[in-house]
Amino acid sequence: MSRTYVQMQQYAEGLLWAEKAFDEESSKQSLFAVFRAKLYAKPQPADNALLRVIDQLRARDDFEIEDLLAIGKLASEADPKRQDIALHVLDELCRMLVQTDTCPADLPTSVVLQNAAQLSFTRLTEGRTGSNLDLGITYGEKFLTYVSALLQQSRSDTHKPKHSIGPSSVFEWFFRMSFDIARSTEDSKYFIAAADIAEMSDGLYMDQSPLKHQRKQCLVAALSSDMMKIDRLDKSQLLRLLEVIKRIKSIPNEAVHCIGDIDIFLVKATIAVKLRLFDPNTNSMLEICKAALHSASELVEVGGTISSRQLLPNRSHLLLYVELVLYASKFTEASEVRLAQVEIFAATFTPVHWSRFEIVINC
Repeated sequence: MSRTYVQMQQYAEGLLWAEKAFDEESSKQSLFAVFRAKLYAKPQPADNALLRVIDQLRARDDFEIEDLLAIGKLASEADPKRQDIALHVLDELCRMLVQTDTCPADLPTSVVLQNAAQLSFTRLTEGRTGSNLDLGITYGEKFLTYVSALLQQSRSDTHKPKHSIGPSSVFEWFFRMSFDIARSTEDSKYFIAAADIAEMSDGLYMDQSPLKHQRKQCLVAALSSDMMKIDRLDKSQLLRLLEVIKRIKSIPNEAVHCIGDIDIFLVKATIAVKLRLFDPNTNSMLEICKAALHSASELVEVGGTISSRQLLPNRSHLLLYVELVLYASKFTEASEVRLAQVEIFAATFTPVHWSRFEIVINC
């Protein structure tokens, strides 16, 4: 009876009959009727009234995940102004699917997560104008919660049939969204999230992964983004940067489509981060330079203030070291580190080269 009144747009009568039926028999069916009637009621009740019905449903002994799906379907088909309720149901559904091992066979968690992320994107950006940066700020953190849930669920589903995990296109969508937010905000954590998604996709779908060879590119993008603002990074961010460098080095070059050799960039980044952390072990930094540079052509890649012709032929690795000493000189807190570096340089170079180095340092 309640449903008939709702279909006839007599919402007050529909709600009255639904509540009467629930008072007489508090079944799931009557709860669904109350929810539907309140969803369409005019004037619209507060969201809390609908959320209380959902809580009542979840508190029942005979509650099943499919019940939440049905509630979500009702909310998504209702007035667009009720999409916040649909999003709440989807978020709750995502949380339950990630935490339980008894997911419906025909309900891949990744698909639900994508639907929730898409609806969240629509709701949080609806009616907003402005730059992509604003978009990243309003949606980015919320998006990362879905990425975290996707990765968590996918790790537990590694040995399950692919149809239970969901289509690879879901991972591709999350990857593209994460990469777009990263580019608009220049926040490395979104590049790292994209790399994590690509890595998971490769592990699940192997040769059929749409994101093959994307992981390393994203990690390099994250490193590049943070290196541009390394002067402003705190200790935890710098340590995270070293982990990113470690991950990049663990990926074979032949397995990725990249332009140019990034080895020199990784060396410079590693030592720059160590200098920024005021690592006093200057000898280990020098050894990194030695291991990284093997020919004069590599010096061109590195660049620097002092020409390679000014250096002794068998000391070419020190060009990079000079550049990094100059970098360290920017920080007054690194005076002790800088002094140790200068002492190494003085002991290594001839007096002629040392005098040239002093001129550059004092500029």
